[in-house]
Amino acid sequence: MEDTFKEYEGSRLWEAVSCVIADLESNEDIELHTPQEYVVGYICRELNALMHVYR
Repeated sequence: MEDTFKEYEGSRLWEAVSCVIADLESNEDIELHTPQEYVVGYICRELNALMHVYR
């Protein structure tokens, strides 16, 4: 996992995104071909960037 994602690990955002992805996987709505931690970190980073733009 990229070091840039480590800042999000354990955050409320990380937990929320991780739970949503886990639900989608368990319902077989999505199938990840990339480690979940990378996907969660990427989404957290992008949401964080968007939140700064739309404030």
